[in-house]
Amino acid sequence: SVPYAKMGLIHEWYEIMNKAVEINPEEHLGWRGWYHWFFMHNYQKAIDDIEALERLVPYDIGQTGDGNYHLNVIKGLCYKGLDQPEKAIQVIESTISSRDYVQDGYVMLHLGVLYLELKQYKKALDLFVNQNNYNPISEVNYYNAICYRNLGDVEKAIANLNEALNKYDRQLTMTDSYRQLPDEIYRSDITSLLEQYKAEK
Repeated sequence: SVPYAKMGLIHEWYEIMNKAVEINPEEHLGWRGWYHWFFMHNYQKAIDDIEALERLVPYDIGQTGDGNYHLNVIKGLCYKGLDQPEKAIQVIESTISSRDYVQDGYVMLHLGVLYLELKQYKKALDLFVNQNNYNPISEVNYYNAICYRNLGDVEKAIANLNEALNKYDRQLTMTDSYRQLPDEIYRSDITSLLEQYKAEK
């Protein structure tokens, strides 16, 4: 099924993946849920599969097939996609507080953006520090800038956008071979915000 999904042949992927889940749900429910999120943005179906897997097995359901996210972090990101930021935060924070959790590459960034969206800027900044210590990417400084602008510090906002640009040009960014990730930015996002903030000085 996997090559079909990567080629965009989703109908074919779905037929074969459904058969795989029928044969071995313990092995394949997580994969199907992850692909519902990753390729189709079908958030409710992804949540349903992840929760079905949780009910099925007595152990930690683990990571996505590429190892980039815990499946319950994906569930949280699905709630973000469904415009339920409070629920997304609750699910992600519950996941990362688990004894078995191993930090994902971008989880603190996603969590910080969720708090930013709720206008809890200082909480967001703390999470961005954590992300930057773990994996310094341009998105950290981009969202830092938005927080500082909303806290009234335009100078710090501009400094962070300049650092975001510097990191972006050195390819220190979120990346995936197949799709744009949640909260990923483009260079034009940085330069546009930089122009806006400079005009406010």
